[in-house]
Amino acid sequence: MNTTPEYDTIDLRQMFWFLLKKWKVLLAAVLIGALLGAVVTALRGEKTVDSFDMEKLDQDSIQQYVAYQKLYEDHLKHEQGSVLLHMDPNAVYSGRITYYLSAGYSTELAAIRFNAILDKPDVLEELKTAAGLNCEEQTVRELVGIWYNKRSEPNVQLVSSDDLESLPRSAVVTVSAIASTQESCEAMLDVLRRRVEEMDAQCREAYENYRFETISDQVTFGYSSTVANAQKEEADQRSAYVTQLKTLEKGLGADEKEYYKLVYEPDEKPQQRGMLSLLKYPVLLAMLFGLLAAVVYCVQFAMDGHIKTVSDVREAYGVHVLACLSSGKKPRRGIDGWLDRHSQKAEPPANSREYLLTALNTLPQKNLLLCGEAADGGIQELTGWLSGQNPALQACGLLQSDARAQQAAPECDGVVMFVHLWKTSRMELEREIEICRTRKLPLVGVVTVEEA
Repeated sequence: MNTTPEYDTIDLRQMFWFLLKKWKVLLAAVLIGALLGAVVTALRGEKTVDSFDMEKLDQDSIQQYVAYQKLYEDHLKHEQGSVLLHMDPNAVYSGRITYYLSAGYSTELAAIRFNAILDKPDVLEELKTAAGLNCEEQTVRELVGIWYNKRSEPNVQLVSSDDLESLPRSAVVTVSAIASTQESCEAMLDVLRRRVEEMDAQCREAYENYRFETISDQVTFGYSSTVANAQKEEADQRSAYVTQLKTLEKGLGADEKEYYKLVYEPDEKPQQRGMLSLLKYPVLLAMLFGLLAAVVYCVQFAMDGHIKTVSDVREAYGVHVLACLSSGKKPRRGIDGWLDRHSQKAEPPANSREYLLTALNTLPQKNLLLCGEAADGGIQELTGWLSGQNPALQACGLLQSDARAQQAAPECDGVVMFVHLWKTSRMELEREIEICRTRKLPLVGVVTVEEA
C-alpha cells in the first residue's frame, strides 16, 4: 500500500472519452465560432476590384510578383513535359557523329549552314515522329544538337590578298542525340545524318575546294553529364523561383494579396471563389473556437486532482478494491448513454449493494469503519444502509475530518474507504492512507462509487 502513487501520468484514452462526453459544449463552441465568422464576413462585405483604393496598393510589388509567378508556372510546365529532365543520367544512350569540314575561306559559312539544320520546323517534326515523342519543339531541341568548332592552321604566312582564297581553313561539325532507349537514339541520328548529307550535297555545289568527311559515328550507353547538368540546373532554377516568390509574397499586404487573387487568377471560377470567400471566416473561427474549447478541457483534465477510474486506486496506490458500485442514477439516453456505455468497457462491471454487503461480512475483520466524505449524500446513504444491515459496520466520515471516526478507530478491526470517482481527490485518499499507516489501522480495502 503506497501513500503516494507510483506514477503520475495522463491516460490519453480516458482523456479522449472525457472530451467526447463534452460534445455539447464543443458543438456549441463550434456553432458560436461559425456564427461570429458569418458576422465578420457580413461586415467585411464581398471584395471587388472597384472596392480597392488603387493609390494605396503597391502596384510595382504586385506586378513583380505576377511576373515571377508566370515564370515559375512556365518553368513547371516545361519541367513536366521535358523528356531530358526525367531521364536517369546513369542510363542514357548518347549518339555522336563528327565530320571534318573544309571550304577555304568559306569554311565558317558552310559550318553555319550545317548548324542551321535544326532551325527548320520540318526537321523537328521528323525527329519527333522518328523517336515516338509527343512534346513541344523545345523538348526535342534538348535531345539533339549540331554545332561546329573552328580549327586554326598554324605556320601559314599570307603573302598577298590574292592568296586569301587559298588559305587553308577547316572545322569540325558535331551532331549529337540522346535518348533513354537505343532505338530512339539511332532513329534521331538517322534523321540528322540524312539532313547532313542533303546539306553536304548543297555545299559541294556552292563552294570551291570543298571537303566534307566523316570522322566518327557511334552510340554509347552509360552516364551522361549533359542530363545530370540539365537536371541540376533545373533544380537550382526552381529553388531560386520559389525563394524569390516567398520573398515577394512577404512584401505583399493583405489588400495586395486579395487584389492579386481577384485580378490574376482567372482560372478559378467566380462562383467557387465567392463560396470560398464566404466560408473562410466561419470555418476558421469555428475551428478556432472548437480547438480552444478542446484545449481548455484537456488542461482541465490534466490539472484535475480527483480520482477518475478504478485503475487510479488499484494500480497507483496498490489498494484492494472490494467492490465497484454505480451511483444508482437513471442511465442516460442517446449520445450521452452511448458514450457512457463505451467508455466504461475498460472498467470492471458495477456491483450491487448486496454484493458489497456479502463481501464485507465475509472479511476476517468484523468491526469495520466505513469512511466516506461526510458531504457526499450518496456515499452517506450507502454506508448508512450497510450499517443498518450489519451493526458491526460503523458508518462515519473520513478519518482526516471526522472526530467520531477518530474516536472509534482504536476499537475497530479495519477501515474501508468509499471513493466517489471524479469527486474524491487524490489528496484525500493519500491522507487517509497516511493516517491508517500512522495509527496502525489496517486499510482493508476501497469501495468505488461511479459518477453518473
